[in-house]
Amino acid sequence: MLAKALLALGKAEDAERELAPVSTIMNKSHYRNITFKIRIIAAQVRAELGKTAEEGANLEGILSEARRLGFVGQQLEARLPLSAIELKSGKTAAGRARLAALEKDARSKGFLLVAKKAAIRPSSR
Repeated sequence: MLAKALLALGKAEDAERELAPVSTIMNKSHYRNITFKIRIIAAQVRAELGKTAEEGANLEGILSEARRLGFVGQQLEARLPLSAIELKSGKTAAGRARLAALEKDARSKGFLLVAKKAAIRPSSR
């Protein structure tokens, strides 16, 4: 998705603009897997734009819903930006603990890319 690429390039405002039309489509989608991914990316973008507390709560809700519905990959994916928000908010110990647990959980479930992302995540973001 273009918004995720723009976010990786540090262009959060551009990423937010790309997400606007997707939100309308997403609300009509019955494909939960895709909906979760878009919601996680949207939360990451808004958190990068300074809405960390709001999007932390949003990501917790996404995580809870993914658990309830059995979407393991999305549970793991939602935990990555949650840890980034904790680290960015000065909750360094909580962020690092979440990353360590995420790496272990992802590896044990075969989600090696998520495990790798959790392992190399900068500790000062």
